[in-house]
Amino acid sequence: MIVNSLIANLLPLFPKSFIKIFAKPYLAGETLEEALAEIRALNARGISATLDLLGEDPKKRSNCRAAVETYKQVLDQIATEGLAGGVSLKPSHMGLKLDPAFCFDNIREIVSHAAAHEIFVRIDMEDTALKKDTLDLFFRLKKEFGNVGIVVQAYLRSAIQDIKPLMEAKAGIRLCKGAYYWEPKNEVYKDPAIIRSSYAYLLEQLLPTVALPALPPTMKSWCLRP
Repeated sequence: MIVNSLIANLLPLFPKSFIKIFAKPYLAGETLEEALAEIRALNARGISATLDLLGEDPKKRSNCRAAVETYKQVLDQIATEGLAGGVSLKPSHMGLKLDPAFCFDNIREIVSHAAAHEIFVRIDMEDTALKKDTLDLFFRLKKEFGNVGIVVQAYLRSAIQDIKPLMEAKAGIRLCKGAYYWEPKNEVYKDPAIIRSSYAYLLEQLLPTVALPALPPTMKSWCLRP
């Protein structure tokens, strides 16, 4: 924890070129064309992709609106090229901390645009302070659109309760462990073994609703062994 906090506090002091060295393996590119090139390469290997535009916590509504327009360009290009892929987005990037209603309208615009192209949109889960609003806007969108999904974080103590209404709504769920290390212990599990057990339990609940081949091989090896 101390090391993580130290790294997070020091990052702004490093030159951008230095940070890029470490970030490169995790980023598809800095431009739309670079990202699309990665999707094409993945598709050529039989792998579909999800594209996420980075930029959490914008300070101005204009930044959110610019992100919406970029997402629409991405969706148009995916559709034009017939690429196997969709997009994911963070509510904070769409203005959740500025105005929940404004955020909802922005995400709805993207989901509606994606629906016209039959492309899936995944709403990411961020820190616990945003969880309720994120779930609320997802359920509102799910009533109107079938091409929208959500993320569940296994390290959340509330994950078992959170997943039940999502399953009842037949939500498209991406299960992850969770990575917001600063979250308090009363909200999230800190022990890696407990997080892994929570992940395995949640996955077990979801298995009846998904096809086994959809699971990554690494999950099959440690989650599904006898």
